[in-house]
Amino acid sequence: MKTSEVLNIRSITLGIDHKLLGDSDLLEKLKNFNAIAFREFEGSTDFIRTKRICSTPINNQDGSLGQDRTASLINKMQDLITNLDMRWGCVPIDLVDLVYTPDAKKTVIDILKKHDNIFVNLLNTKGNKISVKGAKFAAEIIKQNSSLSKTGFENFRLGVAASCGPNIPFFPFSYHKGGEPGFSVAVEILPFLLHKLKGCKEQSIKEVTNYLIDEVTPFVKNLDDIAYKIEKLTGISYEGMDISLAPFPKQYGVGDILEKFGIDNIGSHGTTYITSILTDLLRGIIDQSRIKAVGFNGVMYSLLEDDQLASSNNKLNYSIDTLSLLSTVCGCGLDMIPIPGNTLSDEIASLILDTSALSINLKKALGVRLLPIPEKSSGMITEFNYDFLVNTRVMAVKNDSFESFKFTDEDQIYRKLRF
Repeated sequence: MKTSEVLNIRSITLGIDHKLLGDSDLLEKLKNFNAIAFREFEGSTDFIRTKRICSTPINNQDGSLGQDRTASLINKMQDLITNLDMRWGCVPIDLVDLVYTPDAKKTVIDILKKHDNIFVNLLNTKGNKISVKGAKFAAEIIKQNSSLSKTGFENFRLGVAASCGPNIPFFPFSYHKGGEPGFSVAVEILPFLLHKLKGCKEQSIKEVTNYLIDEVTPFVKNLDDIAYKIEKLTGISYEGMDISLAPFPKQYGVGDILEKFGIDNIGSHGTTYITSILTDLLRGIIDQSRIKAVGFNGVMYSLLEDDQLASSNNKLNYSIDTLSLLSTVCGCGLDMIPIPGNTLSDEIASLILDTSALSINLKKALGVRLLPIPEKSSGMITEFNYDFLVNTRVMAVKNDSFESFKFTDEDQIYRKLRF
């Protein structure tokens, strides 16, 4: 378990309107932003882990994609990533208003196949609307995309967003709101909290959380103030900060802080309760610091990115249903979950729809990132070889979903019934 005496930055995510891709003036403005942002944050953090960029949804005005136009936009995004020396880019696609042409699926898969540093964010809700057709479309892409390699890694860069607002700094659930460029910041608050807990002598949960709120607030506020200063110096709008408890493989995980609050095995009874306590802790920091918050601001149970979560999964301590329950009080939904390669697309679509329904009912941002692993069944171990992923057992699914083909376009509108 690695702790940190400094509140570091996980990512700075720029957001741009896709109509401005290829604009030389934009490139110079963003280069200037990078230089100023790094200079201003330098004295308050040890590092900024990644620089990223996302765009507005790339659908045409009529909702369609268009293969040639999409390819051109993605090439321009790729050029911008290279010129700005960034690691990742993200392009969103609106599934609620998408025109489902015969080549739409291939268009999305080609983005992931041809550009290994670009994420795709499929937006499957809008207001109180859930796209049933979009869930099915996304599920079929996830299935086809999983066969691009033996490990199933490609779906690492594909997410389905539900009730996610603009300018979330965590990929793949990012999109820009439109208009002028903006930026958001994700901080590595988890190792900082773990460091602060070393000096905590309080006993009760209430005393510990109040202590952490008081200890962390000045540091979060400082970064927020710097971000506003960067906005004034660059003319690029500061969209907010996400202080989610996010893991980092082989360094620290959500399990490290759960253990401090009495949960030795993730998935045991009480995990949901302590997760809600940690979520309230983050809300307390936001309220006391009065920072501009954006994104999830919750506990992130990202299975393939968390050593402790992976270890508990290896012991069969929890299931996908457990993670779905936790998503009601945590940050990101069903994220980075390896599932059997023979999982039916209707099963994946059903998981997307379940998560979308939760997000609308609870009015909270949630996402789905599932990785079907070719030739692997439940209980078998994944075989990834990346510094940002950990290996774990493939999780079981039921393959007993409802028959989504029975639903029509009218069923895309989600209506709460009050009796």
